[in-house]
Amino acid sequence: MRAILIDPSDQTIKEVEYDGDFRTIHDLIAAPSRMFEVVGGIPHHDCYVDEEGLLYHGGNPHGYFNLPNSEQQAYAGKGLVLKCDDEGETIGATVSLAEVQELVRWI
Repeated sequence: MRAILIDPSDQTIKEVEYDGDFRTIHDLIAAPSRMFEVVGGIPHHDCYVDEEGLLYHGGNPHGYFNLPNSEQQAYAGKGLVLKCDDEGETIGATVSLAEVQELVRWI
């Protein structure tokens, strides 16, 4: 399914394929802790980030980003944008790359 990967290390936002397995999220966002959290900020979508990103990425050149609802919160490392349906199941992102590019702020 279609997902959008936010990579602050090179300040890119691109489409990637997500196979529906939660373990793939760890790989796509390169989460060394193997834990992720879901944050908002992209209308009707979720953004998966490394739960301990600031511990692992803090102080090094991996970069940071934030989203509109979290101006005070910096996310370290990559983010993965997916959508959730009415039953709570993860589905492919429907937001455009241009919309995500407008919302993401590099720090």
